[in-house]
Amino acid sequence: MNSCPDPLLWQEHIDGEKTATPEMLAHLEHCQSCRAILADLREAASLADGLALEASLPGDLTGRILAAAARKRVVSSGMLAAAIFILLILATLLLDPAVFAWLFTVVLTRRVAWIIDVFLKMLQLRQAFLAPWWWGPALVLAVVSIYLLNKFQPAEE
Repeated sequence: MNSCPDPLLWQEHIDGEKTATPEMLAHLEHCQSCRAILADLREAASLADGLALEASLPGDLTGRILAAAARKRVVSSGMLAAAIFILLILATLLLDPAVFAWLFTVVLTRRVAWIIDVFLKMLQLRQAFLAPWWWGPALVLAVVSIYLLNKFQPAEE
């Protein structure tokens, strides 16, 4: 049966966590394998000490991080949603709605699919009749969609 101490005990001795007991030191005098383990651990510790860096973080890093987190966004997500929606309406007026329909369904369908469908139907009616009556309901739908997009605000706010 092997009566050698656990190599982790030698590691604790090298690291300064625990001092070696007199029994361990007496064992070390008689055991060549424990002396070899201890020599390997000392060599590894000296190599690890050579890897230590003298770098430190800037003193004002915490303050800069907290200041950046506390800054208020200049443009709210609601204003951004409204601007994007208005740009899409203007682009739809300039382009054929059939070409733009895929963009609406891919980007916005997950949250407000029924609003998009109604809006596209209104655009089709507009092309069929070329009447200005659809602006009122389209404006109502735009306001409702902006309200819903504001309601589903992103998690980072």
